[in-house]
Amino acid sequence: MKFQYKEDHPFEYRKKEGEKIRKKYPDRVPVIVEKAPKARVPDLDKRKYLVPSDLTGMCVLGRFHSHVLVC
Repeated sequence: MKFQYKEDHPFEYRKKEGEKIRKKYPDRVPVIVEKAPKARVPDLDKRKYLVPSDLTGMCVLGRFHSHVLVC
């Protein structure tokens, strides 16, 4: 699977952007979320999210899943 954001933005840009966000929001983790090409979920309104660093992966997935279902 190819990631569109990764293809559109070079590594140095993504690294610099991530560092800037982590400096501004030290208690958050920047996450890029993209829909798989054949996924049967609605289109996402955005693909950049700030997730609290104390959440587990399953909590993040649960919150994102409920967000997609609500939209």
